[in-house]
Amino acid sequence: MGLDDRDYMRRPRKEPRVSVRSWWQKIKLENALAIVMGIFAVGSAGIYFFRDVSDVAGGFGSSEGSLIVNINTAGIDELETLPGIGPALASLIVTGRPYAIVDELDRVRGIGPSLVQSLRPLVTVDGDTRDAE
Repeated sequence: MGLDDRDYMRRPRKEPRVSVRSWWQKIKLENALAIVMGIFAVGSAGIYFFRDVSDVAGGFGSSEGSLIVNINTAGIDELETLPGIGPALASLIVTGRPYAIVDELDRVRGIGPSLVQSLRPLVTVDGDTRDAE
């Protein structure tokens, strides 16, 4: 009698288990979170990349300093094309109308004499807004 014939050495053969779970039940939470975070990171980077590309390429509106703007008739969008003028300063310029001369921009809170000097060739108080040449 050999060692293979002993009962304690015999093991029943195991049948292979067949999983009946669906594919979505097999996904581990950690892996799913890592995939979602990766997609979010790539999407965010893409948004910032395309925003920066549109700034470099000129975007859809007029670029900064490309217009001579009439500060008495221009809208906020046209005023924002001026260098150093954002949405807040543009709305303050609109509320401070009318202006007789360009130097009166100095009375707008947030615009000092140096900014008025830099804006002088790009603004006017009469005529229409036109392209700078």
